Amino acid sequence: MRLWQGRADQETVYADDPVAIAERWRAAGATLLHIVDLDGAFQGRPMHLEVVQAIAEQVSVPIQYGGGVRNEGDLRAAMAAGASRVMLGTVAAEDPAFLHRALQICPEGIVAAVDVRAGQVATRGWVELSGTEPVELAKRLHGWGVRRALVTDAGRDGTMSGPNLELLQSVTETGLQVIAAGGISSLADIVTLARLDLDLEGAVVGRALYNGAVDLAKAIRLVQLGG
Repeated sequence: MRLWQGRADQETVYADDPVAIAERWRAAGATLLHIVDLDGAFQGRPMHLEVVQAIAEQVSVPIQYGGGVRNEGDLRAAMAAGASRVMLGTVAAEDPAFLHRALQICPEGIVAAVDVRAGQVATRGWVELSGTEPVELAKRLHGWGVRRALVTDAGRDGTMSGPNLELLQSVTETGLQVIAAGGISSLADIVTLARLDLDLEGAVVGRALYNGAVDLAKAIRLVQLGG
């Protein structure tokens, strides 16, 4: 399922077998599966860890998981289900004490989600604006020891309108290693990201994969060839 601009009332269901979809992306060459528990993000606790476990058991690709992980129990449950990385969004912005504990538990596996709407960090499933600018949060995260961040322009998510290059550049300048997300809609967008002189670890492509606008195998080849 995909949302449009992160809105729960604008969802599109593309398939009802997550394991089969995960295997499809593995076969196309994916080296990391980005899994978001949308119900968990809105409910404030993971809701579908059994799906994560099924994918981890049947598909041999590391999993980056997020959606409602807001305490130590949820973090350990996500890791036990098979997540190699766990994304922390709301708590990364609001609970530095828990973030510090999370980094002690899983120093290499924590990804801070910097979700942005209308120029502010958005939390609680992207529905609340924090009043904090993304660069301000990114600087705090880097200072606290976070190594990588998933940076999403929520206003572009699912819209096929292209990535927010200015946002990505501003966050990478804080020293965080960035995974780009939101609006990536074509091979041209991926080539543009690959050619940027930025410390981007990767990019999340969602709707464009499901509607055929991006061929994953071709995108991976282009990036490997340097765009």
